[in-house]
Amino acid sequence: MRVPASSGTLLVRLFGAAILTLASFLQAGADDGPLLKRFQAEAPAGWARIADRCSKLVVIGSNTDRRAGNSLQVDAPKFTLRIKDLYCLRISGARLSYEFGPISLDLAPPKRDPGYSYIYGLNEDYSFGLERAERGANYRVDGVTFGPGPTDDARRNLEFEKALFVSPLAGRFYHDDAAEMMKRGGFRVMKIDQVASGDRQLVQIEFTYDEPGKVGVRPHSGRLLLDPDCHWAVKEAEITITRDGKTLMRPYGWTIDYERDKDGFPEVKRVVEYRNGPYGTIDQHILDVKKWSYEDTDAKQFRVSAFGVAEPERPAPPPR
Repeated sequence: MRVPASSGTLLVRLFGAAILTLASFLQAGADDGPLLKRFQAEAPAGWARIADRCSKLVVIGSNTDRRAGNSLQVDAPKFTLRIKDLYCLRISGARLSYEFGPISLDLAPPKRDPGYSYIYGLNEDYSFGLERAERGANYRVDGVTFGPGPTDDARRNLEFEKALFVSPLAGRFYHDDAAEMMKRGGFRVMKIDQVASGDRQLVQIEFTYDEPGKVGVRPHSGRLLLDPDCHWAVKEAEITITRDGKTLMRPYGWTIDYERDKDGFPEVKRVVEYRNGPYGTIDQHILDVKKWSYEDTDAKQFRVSAFGVAEPERPAPPPR
């Protein structure tokens, strides 16, 4: 059958319009519906509230690290490392302290007395490490660094513990902050769904992220399971990252179990951080929480004098 010229023109126009509509959908990612708009409007503010709440926090629990091989070599030893009896992380604004007890390793018997304790601390003036060989013994200073010393052991360990078990709850992961990623652009929600979990209605998003010109380790894509009725707290996260925009690295992620406290904030019970290696291996950091309390800690508790050690003297500035 011969199609009249006017009909052919109409078909071409309709086909072209369909292609443009499909291209627009692919560029936009997920459908711009009410749920996506709610996520975009509410989640960053909810994460900010959680982060502010966690700026005054006391966490007590036990820590287990499991390594099923190594992410770099398939024949590396598998082991479980445990801090059974003492894990205590305190946060008060920029002040941090982290205390842990004897470490046991399934490859070797414990080498520490049951009363052994090590404390990392950070305050406005210095970071420090203190060690006690046994319960009742005096602490000895293992190191003090004045001023901004981002590479010292104490500061590095403290920031790691916070990034490992606290910050992900508010969408802050090792290599970036989800709220900042959304603000900068390049953050595209590819899929968004409501997910029933018990009596909760959660929201799951799948996203990609592309920030041209950025080098180093960056998020590339991921999945977040969020609780909109608990300030959009992150219950699960899985992030795939790139290095210098080229090498795609294996996913790492978190699962966070919590209840809502009387003020509607998450009271965390368990955190599992995991990293998948290229040989099907997996490393896990697990925190079983006995106490998760939003409370202020006296500033004096972040100084060595709180543990019976004389305050260090700030070194004299070098001569000019």
